Amino acid sequence: MKRFLVLASLFLVASSSLAPLAGAQQLDRAIPAVGEPNDLVILRGTGLGATTSVEFQAIVGGFTGVW
Repeated sequence: MKRFLVLASLFLVASSSLAPLAGAQQLDRAIPAVGEPNDLVILRGTGLGATTSVEFQAIVGGFTGVW
């Protein structure tokens, strides 16, 4: 049992450190390019299949904010 826990821990550490390399995402286009909070936005790109949330940032009149 102890050996299993050690192997499982090593697997989790290795997989979590390699996860950013395996799932490279590239956003090609956001439609519409300009929107408001709660608008539907279509994202086009590669590696987006497992994406569950997206953080949007906006520049409005020199003010940078996060929606």
